Amino acid sequence: MTGNELRIEGSTDLPAGTLIAYEVRHEQLPVDYETPEWMLFREGVVPVTDGRFSARVDASALDAGQLEVVAAFRSALPTGAVQPAPITDRFGANFEKLLGPNVVAMNGGAHSIQVTRTVRR
Repeated sequence: MTGNELRIEGSTDLPAGTLIAYEVRHEQLPVDYETPEWMLFREGVVPVTDGRFSARVDASALDAGQLEVVAAFRSALPTGAVQPAPITDRFGANFEKLLGPNVVAMNGGAHSIQVTRTVRR
């Protein structure tokens, strides 16, 4: 995190055009009902290009404190985004064909791979 900008980036062997979902959650998100959600949470998607993904998130409106940052390869994406057809053909509509030691089973039989880090703002 530099100033108010949070960079979410990584490398992958997923094909170009695959969408990586990201979420930034403030530590108080599940318990602070007084603060508007836009001050505690950000989400979006970023495409894979040449084996890399990179997103810049404006964190200026997020309250100071611990932020949990999640980057995930999953079928359910925020903001109405949809994985490209070659990705769902390969991994299944709910990524049920996704296999490996880092795969997490989610509700409804969907599968995901995600990386979580914590940063301080």
